[in-house]
Amino acid sequence: MSYEMSLGDIAEVLMGQSPGGESCNEEGVGMPLLNGPTEFGVKSPTATQFTTDPRKKCKPGDLLFCVRGSTGRMNWAQKEYAIGRGLAAIRGKNGYSNIYVRAALETSLPSLLAQATGSTFPNVSRDLLTALKIPQVTLEISNKVSCILESIESQIFNLIDTNETLESICQSIFKSWFIKFDPVYANQQGIESSGIDALTTLMFPNDFENSELGLIPKGWAVGKIGDLILQDKEAINPGAYPQTIFDHYSLPAFDVDKMPAKNFGQDIKSNKTILRNESVLISKLNPKTPRVWLPAEVAKNSICSTEFIPFSPNASIGSTRSFIFCLLNDPSLLLALSQHVTGTSSSHQRIRPSTITEMRYVLPTAKLINAFTELANPLLDKASLNRLLIRDLQQIRGVLLSRLISGKLDLREIEEVA
Repeated sequence: MSYEMSLGDIAEVLMGQSPGGESCNEEGVGMPLLNGPTEFGVKSPTATQFTTDPRKKCKPGDLLFCVRGSTGRMNWAQKEYAIGRGLAAIRGKNGYSNIYVRAALETSLPSLLAQATGSTFPNVSRDLLTALKIPQVTLEISNKVSCILESIESQIFNLIDTNETLESICQSIFKSWFIKFDPVYANQQGIESSGIDALTTLMFPNDFENSELGLIPKGWAVGKIGDLILQDKEAINPGAYPQTIFDHYSLPAFDVDKMPAKNFGQDIKSNKTILRNESVLISKLNPKTPRVWLPAEVAKNSICSTEFIPFSPNASIGSTRSFIFCLLNDPSLLLALSQHVTGTSSSHQRIRPSTITEMRYVLPTAKLINAFTELANPLLDKASLNRLLIRDLQQIRGVLLSRLISGKLDLREIEEVA
């Protein structure tokens, strides 16, 4: 495959420019402003700042590319944004679609990143981007490649949206039962509790009592989150797993949803943690916006990096995986954690496991936890299966992309497979 084309042959590159600081605000005045990958989502960004003095603007459908710091991360612009100097907006030209431009850029990304300048914060210039060598592919083939990749990406994003809905439903039930105590208030007033059957309603008391945390349902207790969850602490001993492939859960630089496998030999030392079957992960990096992760499947050969704190339910008091996933995802808990971080700079900020386990918390009865689990498990199990499908589709996309670009597969055959 010839690499005689450059990215500049098929795409325009617009480098961002930061507006004046006095024009920036968080009140929604002016145009939404993007500064870098901290505003990136799975597909598209969410602006947290605005500016009345936009210097450079991207268009809807543009590929947003990080040129500083977390260089190489990409998102799609779903509307017009002002873009700061940490980003570039890239759009196809001469008939080449934006989807194909991204595909071509991905194939040559390692080469681009190797040329990035700066030791602490790598930088990619416009000249580096436009001069980047990409596979030479005809416009006709590029359009077919775009159609196949668009179909696969659409399926991936639909599954991601479905998972967000499933998890949101579980979180809403958790909040109603264990944070707002809606069924208790309903019982107290002698009215029906919305969205809950009669048998489950009877499991809730009809009154409150005072506690150190204020009013709590009568008969419930106050304890610590550590009463409900157990920290996974078993470190991997590579010598006990010679040449074993582990599912390695981590936060890679470019895509937090990719879970690369790693091979550990007997001579490798590791501080990775072995996950239990019921493990739930919470990120201790960037604790002002913690991520809680429910692994798609956890077997004896699954481990996680030190970027995560893995917890398992305390079965002795009835805690379950679904319950602690929603507990650790509770916005009020995450807000409390964000106010108890260690470290002076964002790159060194951490959440200590004890910060979580020592927090005072209302402990519901085991019967109610089990009732919640019966509702939440099917939804979260479906989300876990969807994650496996997403992983498979990402792998298929990677294989198709590399082989399509290299010309090693017949397009008609791949279209049938896709």
